[in-house]
Amino acid sequence: MKSSKVLLFALSITVLLAILLSACRETAPAVSTGEPVTEGTTAGEMVTIKVMTFFTIDTPEIEKAVVASFEADHPNIKIELEMLPFSDYFTKLKTVIAGGKAPDVVAMNFENLQQFAALGALAELDPFIEADGYDMSQYYDTTVGMHQYQGKQFGLPATFSTVPLFINKTLFDEAGVSYPDGTWTWDQLIDAGKKLTKDQDGDGIVDVYGYAQAWWPMYIFLNNASFFTADGKCGLTTPAAVEALQKMADLTLVENISPTRADLATQSDWDMFIAGKLAMFPVGPWAIGPYQENITDFEWDIAEHPAMAQKATFLFGNAYAVTSASQNKEAAWEFLKFATGIPGGTIRQLGGYEVSPVKFVAESQFLSRLEGKPPANAHLFLDITSYAYTPPAHPRWNEMYNFIWPELELALLGQQTVQKSLEAACPQVDQILAEE
Repeated sequence: MKSSKVLLFALSITVLLAILLSACRETAPAVSTGEPVTEGTTAGEMVTIKVMTFFTIDTPEIEKAVVASFEADHPNIKIELEMLPFSDYFTKLKTVIAGGKAPDVVAMNFENLQQFAALGALAELDPFIEADGYDMSQYYDTTVGMHQYQGKQFGLPATFSTVPLFINKTLFDEAGVSYPDGTWTWDQLIDAGKKLTKDQDGDGIVDVYGYAQAWWPMYIFLNNASFFTADGKCGLTTPAAVEALQKMADLTLVENISPTRADLATQSDWDMFIAGKLAMFPVGPWAIGPYQENITDFEWDIAEHPAMAQKATFLFGNAYAVTSASQNKEAAWEFLKFATGIPGGTIRQLGGYEVSPVKFVAESQFLSRLEGKPPANAHLFLDITSYAYTPPAHPRWNEMYNFIWPELELALLGQQTVQKSLEAACPQVDQILAEE
């Protein structure tokens, strides 16, 4: 994300602080900017807290700017920041927690927050929220709820992402196909995909695909199906779930409008879109910066994803949380408020990292930063939150997923039916659910 790096290097910490103070004055104060009261310390005594995060790992200067701004505003709290790639992050976090060396503040994605909260590794935040009178209404409601476990708040939302449909407008224009809009059905998606899929040189090999498959839970949402039944069992063998995933598989196996696994092994769908070889690609706001930087020979935008039984999209989210083992919870809480509120949210938004869950920041900085640049319909990232769904809120979802995906992958490769795959996976899921 070189464009984001240029922006952040160009903005000094002094300028960032001026922006933050101006933003805070324009809204009801929801972030503490006074001297922190830290657990186990007296006024003016220095305290150091450890913060472990995977946020902005590709552009580390962004999160470092959040920390520097916090330290300038809280002179007696020092931050020891550790940044790790997402691929390594949770393995390292489990290791340090087990070894009795837990950080004070940790970054959490939605799925892992459920697991760590269930294990008792995270501190409940409701007592801090109530004691401070902290204004949770500054955040989008959906982003607040996704960081709760058993009705209690365990994280403050720091970023969120929805997944619209990125489209190559030039390919649409060349094929004489109208752009997708909020009225498109599944049949219209397939029809357009067939017109957009091309063997350009006549060698019998597809050169341009119409559509790339999203992560498979998206189709469960689109068909108004459920992962679990009302009585707490695996819901993936219900007719609606089977139909949803069969339609997904058919995009490659029957309709031939989506890349095969062999195609994707040669070139990822991400790179296909950049190369102008993919007309429709469901992906989130993390693609904006790289696509602005790397796409120079065609026009692109975003649109609403066509519905099956209903409109639906993903809602992903990240949070900061306080560990239950922290000896400096009050100082950690001060960091959470700053890093996830207007100040931290503004810095990340200026850096182009996902979308701030703070309504003021998202509705001003996110959209204004993109004015005059693609995607022209950037407002859709915010609009589609009204029908966005999170992955299953279950602390053992990762275990269930490890049973579901290998079976489903066989179906997507055409090696067995979707029905058979789901019938093989569900007993394993039911066993996990029965243990809860």
